[in-house]
Amino acid sequence: MKAYIVTLLLSLAFIECFANTAFFVHGTKGILAKNHDSKSGHGILIQNLPGQRKIAYGFHAGEKASWTSIYGSITINQLGKEFPVGGINEAGLVVEHLFLGTSEYPETNAPSISELEWIQYQLDNFGSVSEVIANIHRLRIRPLETVHYLIADPCGFSAVIDFVDGEVRFSEKQGEFQVMTQVSSEVAQKYFSQSEDKSAKSENSSLNKYMLLMGHLGAIPQMNVNLSFDLLDISANKAGQQKTQWGVVYDLEERCIYIKTNSYPQTRQVCLADFDFESNSTSLASPIQTKSINWNPMNQGTHANLLALGLKYDRLRLDEASLVQHMIDPSISILDTVYTQNQVDLVVKFVTNKPSGIVSYIFKPDQQPNQAGLGVKSGQFIVEKKETIRVIYNMPKAQLAIACFQDTEFKGNLEAKIDAHSNGFSFLRTQSLHSGNIPRYVDAKIDLRTAADITVRIK
Repeated sequence: MKAYIVTLLLSLAFIECFANTAFFVHGTKGILAKNHDSKSGHGILIQNLPGQRKIAYGFHAGEKASWTSIYGSITINQLGKEFPVGGINEAGLVVEHLFLGTSEYPETNAPSISELEWIQYQLDNFGSVSEVIANIHRLRIRPLETVHYLIADPCGFSAVIDFVDGEVRFSEKQGEFQVMTQVSSEVAQKYFSQSEDKSAKSENSSLNKYMLLMGHLGAIPQMNVNLSFDLLDISANKAGQQKTQWGVVYDLEERCIYIKTNSYPQTRQVCLADFDFESNSTSLASPIQTKSINWNPMNQGTHANLLALGLKYDRLRLDEASLVQHMIDPSISILDTVYTQNQVDLVVKFVTNKPSGIVSYIFKPDQQPNQAGLGVKSGQFIVEKKETIRVIYNMPKAQLAIACFQDTEFKGNLEAKIDAHSNGFSFLRTQSLHSGNIPRYVDAKIDLRTAADITVRIK
């Protein structure tokens, strides 16, 4: 593989921030609630059956996770069956996720699985938070998008699971409330503990959403479904490209899901007790963007339509026919050669003269790196040494321009100044941040068709 060395001196201005939110409370009952922010509001509820043999989809070569489902579950899915964004199983275990641009996963020899299939794996196999944590190293996550997780069970246990610098870290609690936004638990808790003014700020940032929910949850003696939706509403992103598309509340004791969407804001309820979870029964599905929940058997058309909607706003290239086949029968072992030929996990070494502040970066596909617009991937990290290695997952094998900016004077926490999200920010030449000349596209260009590792020197 060819290695690129790119020397850059660029400026950034950030045009949009996203701050998904989720929380868990255990009082008279366990309640987990989440706002789902996305470009698209499509989605379906899926009944997942026990006794089903499964193999993780082959986004990568090598050994893949395999298992037989123990528990039935109801999940919410946008990409397709086996790729939930969240759900609850028969034991009352809930697993939800939020995007987190700074997540970096352990590289081990364990069988691999994608970040959304990881959710289904936990719901299929485990009934408690302690079981999930005890088995956390059995699989290697190789993500399409970087995320972290909030899990909870009816006994009052909960955990935020983060992936920091290639290590798994989790904040586990019992009988207490937990809040998760688009920063790691460690960063959020440190920010909260060090803030003299713990009142919620008006800025729509992850840390301010964290402060907002921590304040409200600490003042509410008993949580219920209606109060949960009230908190989701005040922490929702109600405008912008990546706005809150729905709110979901899980009642862990009753094994029920309550959901409201932008198009249909009335509360709809789904309870697992109303379903037949025998292994030989038919898996059912219902769209969430309807006035009432209407269950019908899943078929090939259901899978294909959902996948087409899921890929509409994504640059991802894969073998759609093979993925639909996998959704119909997840016991089939498939290697998606379209994906492997067009996507790569990129290793970037950032080299800077001053080990301080933060570095923010973005990859763009066009030849105008100084104009506003959505990028392919973006992120940021705290600079603690002169050389920092980052893995940037699921990059297209294409020619891209890379731009980055180091704020050496920034003394706060990561994301206290801006929220990083893939496709979430761009950069401009601005008087306030500009230092030096923005280079030509050809000077900031890399070709990932021939390289999987690059060095970026920031002067």
